[in-house]
Amino acid sequence: MAPRTSAEKPLETAYVLHRRPYRDSSLIAELLTEDNGRIVVVARGAKRPKSGVAAVNQLFQPIAAAWSGKGEMGTLTRAEPLGPPRLLQGQVLFSGLYVNELLVRLLPRHAPCPEIFMLYSEVMSGLSAAGSDDSAIQRELRRFELCLLQNMGYGLDLEHVADGGSRIDETASYLYRHDLGLTSFDGSVGAEQGVVVSGRTLIAMRTGTLQESREFSEAKRLMRFVLSVYIGPRPLNSRQVFRAFSHHGKRAQ
Repeated sequence: MAPRTSAEKPLETAYVLHRRPYRDSSLIAELLTEDNGRIVVVARGAKRPKSGVAAVNQLFQPIAAAWSGKGEMGTLTRAEPLGPPRLLQGQVLFSGLYVNELLVRLLPRHAPCPEIFMLYSEVMSGLSAAGSDDSAIQRELRRFELCLLQNMGYGLDLEHVADGGSRIDETASYLYRHDLGLTSFDGSVGAEQGVVVSGRTLIAMRTGTLQESREFSEAKRLMRFVLSVYIGPRPLNSRQVFRAFSHHGKRAQ
């Protein structure tokens, strides 16, 4: 192993969230690092199999990375795989891409976030273990979304109603609005201003016990609505790719 230069940072555990081609043989990569949060680096020669930074080609797998530079974009100097590749397929692959894109869109650069780094490691392990179990995949994604918002300071109160502070009742319905949070809903007016969700679903989300199809559907719709205010109007690429893949699969059957 080559000695570290004076300008190079020590090896740090990281995950590759996104990479795109740069010139003939290089990549620009977004990394989630253990100690420095989200950073952007150029990986020169990364497309060459014997390059010292070729490990940056592998998504979802932890790597040991070192880089130099103090500006917005550093230069990756080393990237070594930590363990065998994590090869995700099918719905798990698209779920992993969705998680990665959320972090790229929501996390500021160069802001240490050890809790989110650990959360990412946990959700990748959970998705890998879920396999083709759709329910397990959805539970992992909803848990990740809730914990991500919590760690960013935008956590949802899934235990109490905003208007009055009473506890969520599993037999009641509630309306979530960006400006008010969860409020009691009697079915008369206001549904178009937010998302209606049952108390049963809210409790299942809080306890990590989503099971029924209605709960999964309501939880997904609620989290998509909540996240929209932070993501902005530009669609997520991972959702578009998944829809196109699903549509192609149905036509092929």
